[in-house]
Amino acid sequence: MDNDLSSENRGEKRVLEGSSNTTSPVKKPKTDDDKMVFYNHPILGNINILPIVALNPYINKCLIKARVTNKTDIRKWSNPRGDGKLFSMDLLDESGEIQCTGFKSQCDQFYDMIEVGKVYYISNCNIKHARKQYCNLNNDYEMTLTEDTEIKLCQDESGDVPTIKFNFEPLSAVSEKSDKATIDVLGVVKFVGKMQKILHKTTSVILEKRDIQIVDESHSVVSLTLWKSEAREFDGSNFPVVAVKGASIREFNGGKCLTLFGSSIIKINPDIPEAHKLRKWFTTIGSGEEMRYISSVLNMDTYMQYVTLQEAKDLKLGYSQSDCYFVKATIEMVETKKSLYKSCPVKNCMKKVIDQPNNMFRCEKCDKEFPNFQYRLMLNMSLADSTRNEWAIAFDEVAEKLIGLSADVLGQLQETDNTNYVESLKKIVLNTYIFKLRVRAERFNDEVQLKTTIMSVSPVNFVQYNRYLLNKLKKSLDISNV
Repeated sequence: MDNDLSSENRGEKRVLEGSSNTTSPVKKPKTDDDKMVFYNHPILGNINILPIVALNPYINKCLIKARVTNKTDIRKWSNPRGDGKLFSMDLLDESGEIQCTGFKSQCDQFYDMIEVGKVYYISNCNIKHARKQYCNLNNDYEMTLTEDTEIKLCQDESGDVPTIKFNFEPLSAVSEKSDKATIDVLGVVKFVGKMQKILHKTTSVILEKRDIQIVDESHSVVSLTLWKSEAREFDGSNFPVVAVKGASIREFNGGKCLTLFGSSIIKINPDIPEAHKLRKWFTTIGSGEEMRYISSVLNMDTYMQYVTLQEAKDLKLGYSQSDCYFVKATIEMVETKKSLYKSCPVKNCMKKVIDQPNNMFRCEKCDKEFPNFQYRLMLNMSLADSTRNEWAIAFDEVAEKLIGLSADVLGQLQETDNTNYVESLKKIVLNTYIFKLRVRAERFNDEVQLKTTIMSVSPVNFVQYNRYLLNKLKKSLDISNV
C-alpha cells in the first residue's frame, strides 16, 4: 500500500491488495489521529479495516471490525422456486451500524459460531441497498454473507467497539410517525397484559404474544407487543424500565402501538443514565400524573386492571378460561404445615419425591431414585380486602420473595429449628401488597373449584393506587349523573 497518499485520498484506494476493481470515492470518517487502521489478514495480508459508515455497493472487497449486537433465529421458507433458510445479525462499530444476512449454506457455516456481544473481523461480503421493510437500522445499506466471506473472532478486544447504540425518542413521537416506521424508545412498564396465543394467517403457526404498556416523561402511554420467548419470560413486577431498539410502529383501531420484530432488541432495566433518570422520575412523580394514551382505548381494555376480590367473584373470572387480575390485599393467615416439600432434583420436574428405606428419594414421574432432593415452597395463604377473603397459593420464587428466605434455608430451619421456621412464615401476616392473581376452574370429585395462584407480588405504590381509586370514583359519579 502507498503510505504517501494524502489523507483526503486514502478512502479512495482499493481496500484489498491485488484487486483489479477500483472503488468509487468514499470519504473516510474523521478520527482523533486521522490514521488508517490495519489488520494482518492470514490470507489477504496487511489490509485496511473500513468503518461501517464507509461501506457502499461500489466496494469490491472489504474488511470490518464490528460487534454483534443482535442475532435472529434461523428462519425457513418454502415457495415454488424451492426451500431455503436465513438469519440476520446487527453489526456495530464506533462509526455506525449495519445489518448482515446469511442464506442457506452460510447459515450452516456461521450461525453457531456467532455470539451476540462478541467482536469479529468480517471480510468479503456483498453490500447492497437496505430493504427497509426488513431492516430497522440507521443505514442505507446492508451486507450479505457469501461463499468467500471470512469471519474471525477478535481475540484482543480493546474496548474501542461500543456495545449497543440507542437513539431514544420520546413516546409522544410515536403518534407523529408513519405506519411500519421504526423507533428506539425507553419506558417504564405500567401494565402487563395476559399471555395470548394467536394463529398466524399466512403460515397457520401458533404464536405467543403479550402486550404491555410503557410510559415516559412525555406523559405518554404506548402499547408494546412482545413475542415468543420475550413474551413468555417477561416479568413486569416492580415496574421495570425497558429499552427497545428498533421497535416497529403499527396503526391499530385509530391509535398507534409498538411491536418487536426480528431485528428488534429489548433490554430490561439497562444500566444506562437515561434509564436511571426515568426510574427516578416515575417513582417520585411520574406514577401519579395524568397520561395521554397514544394506543387505542379499545386496545387498552385488554389489559389487567385492579379489581376487588368480590368484583372478581361477581365477574366469574376463571370459570370460562384462565384469567388474571391485580388486587390490593392483606395476608390474614398462612398455612404452615404443608408449605414446604421435597421435590425431584431434575430441572422443571417439581414432582414430590418419596423417602425410600435405602436413603434414596424416588420420583414417580421420572421413575427414578435420587440420592438428593430439592426443597420447594407451596405457600397457601388467605388474602383479604375490604370486600371478602380468598385462599391463594404462592410457589417458589414468589413465596421466597414474600418471606425473604430461600426454600433451602427454610428446609434447614424446619429440620433444625421448627419454631423459627414457623415464625419465618408468619412474619408476612398482616402485610399488604399488590398481588397479581391467576384464577382457573378445576374439577375435583365432580365439583368445580376455583384455584387461585399468586403470579407476582409488589409493594403498594399508594400514589398510583390512589389515582386509580379517584378515577374509579369519578367514573361512578359520571354514571350516576346520567
